[in-house]
Amino acid sequence: MNILFIKKYSNISDEYKPMPAEKNIPDWYKKITPYTGEKNIKEDQMTTATIKKCMPVFDSISAGYLISTYCDIEAIWNNDHYEYKYFNIFEPIKSHDSIQAVGYPASDENRKFVSKFMNAWGIKTPEGYSCLFISPMHRNSFINILPGIVDTDTYNEPVAFPFLVEYCGDNVIIPAGTPIAQVIPFKRDNWSSKFTDDISLILKSYSLLKSVFFNGYKKFFWKRKQYL
Repeated sequence: MNILFIKKYSNISDEYKPMPAEKNIPDWYKKITPYTGEKNIKEDQMTTATIKKCMPVFDSISAGYLISTYCDIEAIWNNDHYEYKYFNIFEPIKSHDSIQAVGYPASDENRKFVSKFMNAWGIKTPEGYSCLFISPMHRNSFINILPGIVDTDTYNEPVAFPFLVEYCGDNVIIPAGTPIAQVIPFKRDNWSSKFTDDISLILKSYSLLKSVFFNGYKKFFWKRKQYL
């Protein structure tokens, strides 16, 4: 499948174009060792493997594509909210009226000043495919966008990202190229749910998982996902 990113504004540098998430793995993940010791051993039925050996974590970090800031942004605390400075001609952050967030499950302080990042990239996906927009998973970020789903097979205008901010210091620099949105395309399907107390499928998975000391999930169940 193909996903097309469309740059709306010519003054946005291609240096900060969207990229596969797997090409921008967070530093903490790259630095952590696979095991707490030199090799994987069993201690009281527990493996010495770290979170780096957890395939669900890797799959979430590397899923889809990352949209990043396209200029340096300085956030300056002014009494009870942040004000933003930047050199870019295109305004990267605008404000929402706080009344638009009434009832949203966040503290009153966070909801008091709702901002939005003005993404410069439209997206086109094949017919029947939408995109999930979330804050990049397993990363710390000053900008935490509100999750949303957009039908990008029909709507191709750049999606703005509303976000809430907690106090993080009087002066915060958000460098150009900082990932702020993870874009995960998916096929729209209609689903129905059923329920059962037949645990045969659970037991089948469990018996395979416990047939080896290490890496059972990766060996028997995991499938590689690719985003280029």
